[in-house]
Amino acid sequence: MGMMGNKQAQGGLPAQGGNKFTQMMNEFKRFRQEMQGVNPQDKMNELLRSGKVNQQQIEQANQMAQMAQGLFKGMF
Repeated sequence: MGMMGNKQAQGGLPAQGGNKFTQMMNEFKRFRQEMQGVNPQDKMNELLRSGKVNQQQIEQANQMAQMAQGLFKGMF
C-alpha cells in the first residue's frame, strides 16, 4: 500500500474525504456557491410554491437556524 493507504489524518480522523466533517464542509461550500446572489426569501418561496417543502418544514428549519445562531454567538 502507498504512503497514504489507510492512514488517518492528524487527530485520529480518517484521511480527507473519509470523515463526516470534511464531507459536511464540502457540501456547505457547494451550497454557498449555489446560493451566491440568491435572495433566501425568494428561494424559500420558490420551494413552497413547488411543493418541495411545506410551511411546517420551513418553521422547523427556522427554529434550527435560531438554535445554531445562538451556538455560534457563544463561540465568536
